[in-house]
Amino acid sequence: MNDTAKKLHEAAEPMRGSGIAAAYAIRLVQKMLDTESTPTFSGNLAAALDVIADELDELQAKADRRRKHIGHLESTIAERNRELRELRGQVPTDREKQILAMWPRFEDGDPVWYGDEVDNMRSSVIAAEFFDGSITMSSDFDHLHLSFGERVKRPVQSVLDADGVEIKVGDTVYEPNGQSGIVTAVHPSTRCVDLRQDGCDAYAMGTKRLTHTRPDSWERLEEDACKGVCEYAGAEYTGHIDAHDCETCRFNGAKCCEDAMHLDIIRRAKALAGVEARR
Repeated sequence: MNDTAKKLHEAAEPMRGSGIAAAYAIRLVQKMLDTESTPTFSGNLAAALDVIADELDELQAKADRRRKHIGHLESTIAERNRELRELRGQVPTDREKQILAMWPRFEDGDPVWYGDEVDNMRSSVIAAEFFDGSITMSSDFDHLHLSFGERVKRPVQSVLDADGVEIKVGDTVYEPNGQSGIVTAVHPSTRCVDLRQDGCDAYAMGTKRLTHTRPDSWERLEEDACKGVCEYAGAEYTGHIDAHDCETCRFNGAKCCEDAMHLDIIRRAKALAGVEARR
């Protein structure tokens, strides 16, 4: 029982069945509630009522706090129940576990999905078919056969030419015959690139047959032999008549630029003829 209520019950007990004066009755209540006396009956009654009202306010505040706490608990429980329902929905069934166990995966354990690039496939995965103990993944150009549980590799992210230089879209590269082309696509998984030449449709070419450096040829050698030494050596023109910047010349430092040019032409001719050049 509330303490204030208990005191009020005790104050009321002497009043039952006896005709006591109102002033005496209120003094009993004041004594039980431990309120200060006032000169008037109404003052004493007001003091007692204030104590009762304060107690009721405190009880109401406690009830509000309890309801708020209960509401918070109910919200927390509801959220936990929702999370549990979601977790139960995420737990795969036995059938789904069987499918996940045989689904193709990369070496790091990530599952292969449609649109992924896989090593040794010329384009991205567009289909996966399951057979008795094996899987076939397909792209637009080829197929890859795997056994259940077999892992696949991710494609190499960079493609290098014959000289070890990375090939990127937009690069100009050269075939062994000297024909140049613009790279329109790079396929790391097959080490191939798509080339476009003179507005023709792009075609695939293995990167080991390509280089960023224009291959030498007899035709090119004849053209270069007719050049002046500064032009042949790549010296930058300064804008003045017959004036080139020697600092940009690849023969800079040679005793005689003309001799260096003649020796370089001979070296290139020997290389084209398959004759070992003396160093």
